[in-house]
Amino acid sequence: MKQQGRNSRKLPQEILIFGENKHDSDSLKCLIEAINPSLNDRVLIRVQRDPGSLTKDANLPKIKDWMARISQTIEARAAVADIVGVIVHQDADGPDDSCAEILRSALTKNVTPPAYPVVPVQETEAWWYLFPDCLRGVKPIAWREVKMPTNINVESIFNPKEDLQRRTRVAAPKHAYSEADSLAVAQRMADAISKGIIPENRAPSWDRFLDLAKQL
Repeated sequence: MKQQGRNSRKLPQEILIFGENKHDSDSLKCLIEAINPSLNDRVLIRVQRDPGSLTKDANLPKIKDWMARISQTIEARAAVADIVGVIVHQDADGPDDSCAEILRSALTKNVTPPAYPVVPVQETEAWWYLFPDCLRGVKPIAWREVKMPTNINVESIFNPKEDLQRRTRVAAPKHAYSEADSLAVAQRMADAISKGIIPENRAPSWDRFLDLAKQL
C-alpha cells in the first residue's frame, strides 16, 4: 500500500491575527468569534504575539521589515496549518482611516494568503463607546456611574483611551481604565452582539470591521 506523504494530510484551517499589542489582538479575536460564530466550527483564530503592529507613522524600511517578519511567521505556521486569512490591526491614531489603504497595499504586495487590515479610527478604545453598558459592566460597582455619550459618532472623540481613563477616574479614582481592561470590555460586547443588542453609538470603522468579520 502506498504510504501517504506529509503533504497529503489535511491541515487544520487557521486565521492569524497580528495586533499592536496582546490586548488589542485578544479583543479582536473575541469580537470576530461573536460576529461570525460559524468560524468556531471550521477555523481556529490564532493570535500571534510577534511581530506587533507598527504605528501609522512608521517609515518605509520599518514597514518592509515588518512585512517580512509577518511573512516569516505565516510561513512557519503553514507547516502545521492551512492559513486561510491574516488580519493585521493598526490604530489610525487620527480622525480617519486613510492609513488603511497604505496598510492594505503593503499586505497585498508582501503577504499571502489573503490579508486584511483592521484600522479603528482614533484608537480601538473608540469602539468601547459603542456599548456603554458593556464598559460599565467590567467593574459594575466602581464604573456604575461612568458618564458616557450616546447617539454620536464615536470617531469624533479625540484620544478615546485618555478620555476613557478620565471618565472612569472621575467615577472611581482608584479604578481608572487601562488597556488591560480591553478584553473584558470586548467579552461583554461579544455577549451583547450574540443577543442582538444594538449599539448606542456609531463608528464607520466598526461597521467595516463587522463586514470583514462576517465574510471570513
